[in-house]
Amino acid sequence: MEPSMHELAITQSVVETIVERTECARVTAVHLVIGKVSGVVPGAVRFCFEIVAAGSPVEGARGYRSRAWAERHADGRPLTTVQHHHAHVASVMAEHGLDGSRPVVGISFDGTGYGTDGAVWGGEVLAADYAGFHRFAHLRYVPLAGGDASVRRPYRMALAHLRAAGVDWDDDLPPVAACPPAELRVLAHQLATGTGCVPTSSMGRLFDAVSALLGIRQIVDFEAQAAIELECRSRNVPLGDRAYMFAVRDGGPNVPLVADPEPVIRAVVADLRAGVTPATAGARFHAAVVALVVALADRARRDLDLHDVALTGGVFQNALLLGVACRALRAAGFSVLRHQRVPPGDGGLALGQLLVAAGRKEMTLCRRHRRPSPVPVRRVQGHDPSVWVRRVGAHLASLPPAQTDGQERSSTLAWVEPTRVVPHLRAALLRYLG
Repeated sequence: MEPSMHELAITQSVVETIVERTECARVTAVHLVIGKVSGVVPGAVRFCFEIVAAGSPVEGARGYRSRAWAERHADGRPLTTVQHHHAHVASVMAEHGLDGSRPVVGISFDGTGYGTDGAVWGGEVLAADYAGFHRFAHLRYVPLAGGDASVRRPYRMALAHLRAAGVDWDDDLPPVAACPPAELRVLAHQLATGTGCVPTSSMGRLFDAVSALLGIRQIVDFEAQAAIELECRSRNVPLGDRAYMFAVRDGGPNVPLVADPEPVIRAVVADLRAGVTPATAGARFHAAVVALVVALADRARRDLDLHDVALTGGVFQNALLLGVACRALRAAGFSVLRHQRVPPGDGGLALGQLLVAAGRKEMTLCRRHRRPSPVPVRRVQGHDPSVWVRRVGAHLASLPPAQTDGQERSSTLAWVEPTRVVPHLRAALLRYLG
């Protein structure tokens, strides 16, 4: 479905306004905000990529097309790199009007984001403000074999997690049966030698793996299909029914905590062989992730004296997970920040990237599990970032929240009508840039 001329006209007007009013916008920020938040589709997105902006904050990964594009068109102007999951956390902070003077526990779960160590991150717990972040905890790394091939075929991620957990690839397991024999041999060689593999801590890929392991979805036709179908199967089962448990290991001084899914994978296999339904096993897996969120937040509260928890990243588009996690965190005494008007997925990245670029005087890396020290924010071109946050937050607060239907819901449900959203977006950008 191509955008209407009305939508394209509004989009062009927004982009022209950015170019006229500021030198601190970025092309991919325009792409993400307009293309993903509003739902305006490829024609408008292609147009947005034609805009060149100065002082651009970009994704930290050199292999990303958005960064490569920005570098080609920078004409010697500086680029500010912003780590993917840090931008996610900054996005939800900005939505709630936080000025960044006190860090939050940012729980950023998604499918893919380039990490500072060269791995693919996605199961991250960060102590973060706008100026910087400390990686407090993450999922244990498993090999992502073949890159996007493992995203398109979740049975590959299931097999990788089985191998990491020390579980044999027996024929009775659905992902083993789904994988063609020739591919199975090649994949076994890849995982044994590391050929064509990159380590990943992705929670999104873990959801894919469990979905495939339970026989729900082996090959996807669209993004997050395996996780969505796992959520749907799990909805009608009480999550209080015997949750699985992650193993949390202390890596030592200056090393993040590691949440190991091995006990979860082993428990899923045991339940599968015991005849437990995929719905029940899926609910137990959701409960395990909620328990992990609360446990890591509690550890951060004890070690860093942080009491605000920000839930962000595409995994938190899972309404079942989001709702139960919010209730569990509040019951544990945390203040919970969740997306309601800015999408939790990559559609909200641009807001976080802009605020990080505006607020960064230096990257604050918090070591030895110490509480991060607030860093004075930098004034960029005469603007105080804390004022920007208040302006954006105030306008976002005036927008209609996501429909809840009596449950916690992902914010993306609020952004379904481009003709309704784009005028709001234009007004928000005008206020933000003004």
